[in-house]
Formats: sequence, structure tokens, C-alpha cells
Amino acid sequence: MSDKTIIEQSAEFLASHNNCVSENLTSDASDAEAAVYKIAGVGRYQTGKTTLINKVFLRDDFLATGVGLCKTSVITKLTNGPEKRVVLSKNDVDGKVFREEMADPTPAKIEEVTSAGSNEARLALSKELSQVEVSWPCPALKNYEIYDTPGIDDPIEELLDQTTYRIVPTVDLVLLVVEPKDLSEQEVAFLKHKLFKCGLKRVMIIVSYNPAQPLSATARADVVSSIRGRLAGIGREYFPICVCTYDSSIEGEILNTPDAIERRIASFIEENAAAARDEKNRYALSYEIMKVRNELAAKKLINGKSDSEISEIKNLSKKHVADVTFNNALKLSLNSLALATNVLKAIINGPVKSAQIFSPVP
Repeated sequence: MSDKTIIEQSAEFLASHNNCVSENLTSDASDAEAAVYKIAGVGRYQTGKTTLINKVFLRDDFLATGVGLCKTSVITKLTNGPEKRVVLSKNDVDGKVFREEMADPTPAKIEEVTSAGSNEARLALSKELSQVEVSWPCPALKNYEIYDTPGIDDPIEELLDQTTYRIVPTVDLVLLVVEPKDLSEQEVAFLKHKLFKCGLKRVMIIVSYNPAQPLSATARADVVSSIRGRLAGIGREYFPICVCTYDSSIEGEILNTPDAIERRIASFIEENAAAARDEKNRYALSYEIMKVRNELAAKKLINGKSDSEISEIKNLSKKHVADVTFNNALKLSLNSLALATNVLKAIINGPVKSAQIFSPVP
């Protein structure tokens, strides 16, 4: 049985017995074998997220960057394509999405549909457009999609719900763009509560250095050390950290050209994307199985089972779901998920028979 089939069957079973099953879970089966990986660029506003995309991938100041105020109001998806092309995904009054290609796309037109001046206009824009898709000749993105997002410190929480918080659970990897200083409480909270809680554990920290605010090579090294220490405090000291600038005259431990930055990001993606997707899918499935198991086990009148039988089922299920760890090989962890699903089926369909519950997956 393929990995995709196991995921599909687990998701189908969960959905049939729990109306609250996560929407993201239903896409895990197709994501498991999709050829294109999704990468999100996140960070506080004006840390250089959009500039990174412009300089490194587009090699053109095509996307609008803000000065002084939050500007980005819509998710922008960047993909590789044979020519420059922009497609708007618009939400209609019935909640459906329809696609509309932009004629003769220019930076001014892009700014008009992705940013606005007032908070009211920005929020309205985020509701009107689900995303703007930019197709651009960029071989480095052959197997990847990169999403530009509004800043995590945007003052409009509802806008973040419509954009950054919506897209993050769907991606495979994250590029966190930060200023050359220690991580803020807000950045740490975002890592813990918005990334880790949805199974994302592979993040690259990009320290965006602006020579207009000079720091010596020693000071920049101290910043990296400080960030590393902050990450260690949340058990993520292994996250790669790189300092980047777009001024080739800057020397030291720094990536100082778009080519160098692109190679480093591409290497991170190639080394981590497949494993990251597997980890996220395992996390989502195990979470949903645990949730359904707890709900079903609480209903002690199912099929007239006794307390002792239900207790045995709960213990068996808990053991096997706990076996789904991030360190397991994908096949083993998916096997554990299938076994845990069989435990749930036993709760509903018949008496506890360990030999049947834990029969091997073909």
C-alpha cells in the first residue's frame, strides 16, 4: 500500500467520524506525492521579505516594498514560468475563487492589487483577493513555489488570518527574514505558536543586513550567536542562520550577492523540503487521530463495551500514536498511523482483538 493510499484512508476514516477534522488534512494525500514544494517567506514588516524575492528570484524590483508603514495586504505566490505572467485569484460573494489574468503587468499595477494605504482598504483587499500569482523565468524555482506574506506584526489581526496565518499551515518550509539583532518576543511567539504547532520544524533564518546601518563583521557574528542562543532556548538551535546583503563590497561571513543567496536558499530547500513535508503530514495525521480517539473513547456506550475494554483500546491507541515521532522513517510512521486508525475502527465495529487491530499493513 502506498504512502498516499494510507494517508487517504486515514483522512477518509477520520472525516467520516469527526465533522471537525482539519481542512488541511484533506489535502495531505495529494501533497504527499506533489512534485512542487511550497516555501513561505515570513517575518515582521520591513525586514526585507519582499526585497529578498525581488533581488534574489525576480532580479527586478517588480513587487512593491513598504517604507514606514505595513503595505503588503495579499499573499503573493512566485512560480517559475517561461514568461512574465500575473494571475489574480479573486473571491466572489459566494466564497468561490475565480482566476483573472492581469493584462500587461507592471510594478504599479502589482502594487495596486497587493497593497493599500489605510487599514480599512488593506483589510478589504485581503478579503477580495486570496492571492496574486506571479509566474517568472526563474530556473531556481523549477520545483518550488515561494509565498510573500504580510508582516507577522501587522496591526490588523483579521488581515493576518486571511493571509499569513492561512498560508503557513499549507507550506513545507519557512524562510524567516529578520533584522540584524536578536529575535524579538513576537518572532519567537510566531515560531512557537504558528509554525511548530502545525508541524513545521524546518526553518531557515535569514538576517537581512542593510549597509546603510553599518555593523562590523564582529558585530554581525555576535548577532548570529545571539539568535542561535535564542533558538536554543526553544529547542531549535539547529536552524540554519545566514546573514545576507545585496552589496558585494561587504566582506566577512555574509552572503553578499543575489547568486550566493539564491544558491544557499536553494540548497536549504533541496536538503529539507521532502523530509519537511513528510514530518508535517505525520504531525497532522497523528494529531487528528489523537483527537478522534479521545472523543470516541469518551463515549463509553459505543457498542455496549465495558470500561475495561475501552481502557484497553485507549492504551493501545495511545501507545501506537505516540510511536509516530518526527524521527521515524516515513514508512514506519505511516504504518503507525494506519495501526492507530485500525484501533479507532475497533472501538466502533467490534470487540478488542489485538491480533486483528495490529495486523500488518500490506
